[in-house]
This record gives sequence, structure tokens and C-alpha cells, in this order.
Amino acid sequence: MKYKILLLLLSSYLFSSGYSQGVFGFKAGMQLAKITGAGDVPNCLLPTLQVKGVAIFPLSDEVTINPSLGYSGKGYRWNNLTFEDQFGNLATGDIIGLFHYLQVTVPISYKIVSNPNQEYYFGAGPYFSYAVSGKTKLKNAAIADYQSWDLFTNNAYKRTDAGIAIEIASRLKKKFLIAFNADIGLADVSNEGGGKLKQMAGGLSIGYLFSK
Repeated sequence: MKYKILLLLLSSYLFSSGYSQGVFGFKAGMQLAKITGAGDVPNCLLPTLQVKGVAIFPLSDEVTINPSLGYSGKGYRWNNLTFEDQFGNLATGDIIGLFHYLQVTVPISYKIVSNPNQEYYFGAGPYFSYAVSGKTKLKNAAIADYQSWDLFTNNAYKRTDAGIAIEIASRLKKKFLIAFNADIGLADVSNEGGGKLKQMAGGLSIGYLFSK
């Protein structure tokens, strides 16, 4: 609950009309996600989507705060696992666990202006997210039962997550944005014992800024 309240407060504060000097826009792209932690965890990367509203607020000539708010898909993937159905038949398939997060990210960035039409931003800061839903899917396996199920049915995972985001972005002609992000989860998203599980993701997105 405290993460939900903090997420709402941060998003409403950062995107309020009080920042008259800010530039707003949006970005979307792909990212590769995985879960890390102690014990037996998947070592495959899961391709997911991210779609976010973004802003750039100048704190000085060289320092900006570049918050974003929107959808971030994270999770895990197991490949080539062996399953047994209710009749004792063996089959090989993949398991995909996808968390649908609403995420707010607040990096503080250093700005480098190479020419009037190109700027670079290098920054890092906290992120907070809340999983509005999540589902596990069984793919590429000929088993009739349990093709998909809710990740949160048995309270196995927490809906909240938090960590550090590293972002590198290039702003072209004041209007276009190319951004790389790396999300390093610090919170344990598991409600079960046996080791902490943390979300990790890295992605590339392109965007558009409504420049003044």
C-alpha cells in the first residue's frame, strides 16, 4: 500500500502544471526482462513492451530531472522445460511469467549539448512500480490443462517493486527522443521463502517531445 501511495504522490507532483519550464512527450519500445535471485531462477530473457509519458524539467543549465510514468512489462521465461500431463505423458515447453507494471521513474540527468539540434542525457534515479495484473503462460507444450494462470492467485508474488533506473537518452532536433534504460530491482518481489527475487530489465525506446 505504501508504494501505491508514493507512486501516486510522485506522479501527481512531477506532472503538475507548476513546472512551466518543462517539456512533455511520450516514448515506447522494447525491453528484455528477467528475474534474479537466490536459488533456481530462469536464465532466459523475456521480450516485453514499455509505453510511458515523459518530461524534461531543467534544474540548471546542465542538470535536469527526467521523470516518466506508464506501462512497463517485466517478468521471466523458462525455455525447454519438461512437463507431465494428467495421463503421465511427457512434453517439452516454455513458461512465461509477465507482470504488467504501472511505473514511475525519477532520474536526475546530466545534459550535454553537442549542437543546437542534439542533446544527450545521462542519469539515474529511483523507480517505483505496481503490478496491475500478471499472468503465467505455458507455451509450445501439448498439455491441455493449465495453459495460463494468474501470478497473484496464491499470493506468491508482491505487486509492488522498487529499484534504481539508469537512463541514457539523445534528444534530436528538440522533438525526437532515443532512450536506453536499465532497471535494477532492489525490492524482493517474492512472498515465498527460499531466497529473494528481484526484477531486472533493459530496453530501448523512441519518443516524441512536444517542444515549445
